[in-house]
Amino acid sequence: MEQSIWTICMWASGLGFAAAVALPAGALASFFISPSRVFIGAMAGFGSGALVCALALELIAPHVQALEAAKHAAHQAAHQGSQGVAGVVAESGGHGGDPVTNFVTLIVGGIIGGIIFIVADQLLNARGGFLRKYATSMSYLSRQKTRRNEEILRHLGTVELLRAVPVSAVQELVEAVKERVYQADDVIFEQGDEGDFMLFVRSGSVGLKHNGEHLKTQGPGSVIGEIALLTGSPRTATATAGAPTEVLILSKEDFDRLRAMSPELDKACRDLAAERLGEIKTKHVENATRVLDWSERAIDALSRGASAPTKLEIKKAQEEFKGSPMAIWLGNIIDGVPESFVIGTGVLAMVLAKQHEPGGVRFWDIIPMTLVGGMFLSNFPEALSAALTMRDQGFSKKKIIFLWSILALICAAASGAGVFVGSSLDPTLAVGIEGLAGGAMLTMVASTMLPEAAHEGGPTATGFATLLGFFAATAFKLLE
Repeated sequence: MEQSIWTICMWASGLGFAAAVALPAGALASFFISPSRVFIGAMAGFGSGALVCALALELIAPHVQALEAAKHAAHQAAHQGSQGVAGVVAESGGHGGDPVTNFVTLIVGGIIGGIIFIVADQLLNARGGFLRKYATSMSYLSRQKTRRNEEILRHLGTVELLRAVPVSAVQELVEAVKERVYQADDVIFEQGDEGDFMLFVRSGSVGLKHNGEHLKTQGPGSVIGEIALLTGSPRTATATAGAPTEVLILSKEDFDRLRAMSPELDKACRDLAAERLGEIKTKHVENATRVLDWSERAIDALSRGASAPTKLEIKKAQEEFKGSPMAIWLGNIIDGVPESFVIGTGVLAMVLAKQHEPGGVRFWDIIPMTLVGGMFLSNFPEALSAALTMRDQGFSKKKIIFLWSILALICAAASGAGVFVGSSLDPTLAVGIEGLAGGAMLTMVASTMLPEAAHEGGPTATGFATLLGFFAATAFKLLE
């Protein structure tokens, strides 16, 4: 190799910075423009298409070409004793090593890279890292909301009356249920009060007294006042929290609204209104299988119709994780570093392919234009969207620019590291590391950029913008 490894590292770092400079540029643009949601979604889709194209052409295609060259070389060697597989593969620009092994290693490395990204992303999300983008906020809070709703449905499934709610109306049911926390000795309702709600005890305990005498204590899993949903009759006891107690509350007003929506529920109400409370409780035990069956069918229906978190829910999460700027920043790092590392490995591969050409290797000969251009095209809208989110969270302009500028420098260093790691390791192991970065990068596109694009811009704008981004990155091949 005519150029020293440090020179090639500097070349790669410069190219990595050229691609990453779009990050602070996009953040800066967020201070002067307030693009529409469709525009943000289209830009995210455009960037996603550019990144997928860049990876396909600069990461996957060279290994496919080397594999095809190896097959051709083996065919030649078998028929006319050519220079052999290794020589032909070297001339075709391979990474070195056995092409079949390299290709399998690339795939395995990509899968592992995707898993690593998911694990790291989840760990950071638990500390507030999901707030770095609206897409990650939407995904994280939607999962939290779905888990909360599933738990609520399993609780409510123990109430025979509520099992009459058809699965098509479970979304309205869980939205109607409110969560509330009572402290020890708080009075939940008094004897003689109007029975205008029922409650389900999730944790803690509720003591019931009639005419001042203790009747019993209800613990987690207990249902109190379901008959009130039918009759609204006065309370026959006073309910008091015996410890910090979390309950689910369904008001009679919301229940009557559900009853009006569902003939099945209305019929069940009329049937059950004639039964005694003791008989209903007996049926809870007898119908355990029905409880499970309704809960599972309801959860299945809920998962198909789960709604996205509201702006208020996102704002509450921002307040809850207000002290997590480092997690947000690290989240941006795991999004940006893998793609920069791939720039370094791409530069090294081009240097290896051109090192025997007359005149030696020059900087302008080894620029992976599709990769650098595709990443630049994706980084700008990604930073623009993320900076808008950070601004909504109260980050100052100086802090936003500082964080994105530091990230650009880190990405530049990651590109140099891609060269250094690739040149220091066995060729097959280097391909595996390259696959790790590429897998993490593709997972990032699919899990953050495309969901945000579809949510903000809609499927039509996102689909067409992704197509344009793909071919825009392809066009950079004309510059090589």
